[in-house]
Amino acid sequence: MEKGRECVTGGSGMFASWLIKSLLEDGNSVNATIRSSSDSFDAVIQGCTGVFHVAYLIDLEGKEAEETKIKRAVNGTVGMLQAAIAYAEKHGLDFVSIIPTWIHGSFVCPFLPGSVSASMAMIIDVVKYLWRTPFVHTDDLARAHIFLFEYPKVKGRYICNAVEITIDKLVS
Repeated sequence: MEKGRECVTGGSGMFASWLIKSLLEDGNSVNATIRSSSDSFDAVIQGCTGVFHVAYLIDLEGKEAEETKIKRAVNGTVGMLQAAIAYAEKHGLDFVSIIPTWIHGSFVCPFLPGSVSASMAMIIDVVKYLWRTPFVHTDDLARAHIFLFEYPKVKGRYICNAVEITIDKLVS
């Protein structure tokens, strides 16, 4: 498959930064978005052959009001999906989604991601989040996104989950 320019949302986040790294290693160019007050994603997806909408917010410490987080997540997702779907329809592209479980593993972003903090529960005392938690590694999820993108016959929704583990098994 010929490599092109891809759009990745949430470029400074844990998974998005790993996906960007993986896409670049595979020979792609990348347009990335970071949190913005703009509701328009039209400019950033122009000229892209794929859009990876992977921006998400994890606030395990409750720093923002629930209403604020929900409003920002809904507005950002709706704006990106509208732009991506319109672009896909205009260019005869398909819309495929991946629903990941809790993402853990390597990261290249400049902070300790919330989900990584949770995987270190025994060390930093956030055990309440890990009674029975499904995990997926960042590299497995990035490879799944790229695989599905590179095979044009793929359609629909996919769940990406590697393992479900209890806190007791994680400790041992």
